Amino acid sequence: MAARMLQKRLISIFSRQTHHPITQESSWYSPTSAILNRYGFHQRRVTTHTNPIKPVCEDVENNEADTLKSSPNPDEVATSISVNETSSIKFSAKSSLKTSSRHDLAMVFTCKVCETRSIKTVCRESYEKGVVVARCGGCNNLHLIADHLGWFGEPGSIEDFLASRGEEVKRGSVDTLNLTLEDLAGRKP
Repeated sequence: MAARMLQKRLISIFSRQTHHPITQESSWYSPTSAILNRYGFHQRRVTTHTNPIKPVCEDVENNEADTLKSSPNPDEVATSISVNETSSIKFSAKSSLKTSSRHDLAMVFTCKVCETRSIKTVCRESYEKGVVVARCGGCNNLHLIADHLGWFGEPGSIEDFLASRGEEVKRGSVDTLNLTLEDLAGRKP
């Protein structure tokens, strides 16, 4: 019963379609061409959309409201371009790293193994009274920053080590980082 119903529906669908006469323009006219021609795929169409591009006015004072006027033609899309003489560029950097509120000391150092420049924040209390170890982001090497408990030998910090070598150490908090380009990029010896 269902099969006969399906047959009737298919027959009624195919009988409703209008048949276009197939004209053979050449002897190699194929059934594929007939189908494509029937649904209009063989027709060549050329359409031209004219949306003239208007130049931006260089003189801002003569340009009303610093925008281009829209065209009176309703087919064209109205364009609004804002002209700003005093354009300023703002840069911002955002980190997805979550730092603790206790991390109030920042360090900038270069790994001697892979020459990667890193900025790390640590707790000032841990730096002054405990042990601080930082992991390099480039090679995952561990760097001993401070050891006031004597766990890794003689107690001291990286500042003591650098002072013994005659190198300068800049101190500051995370909120007041006054770094120069040389501080960020490092120095070539």
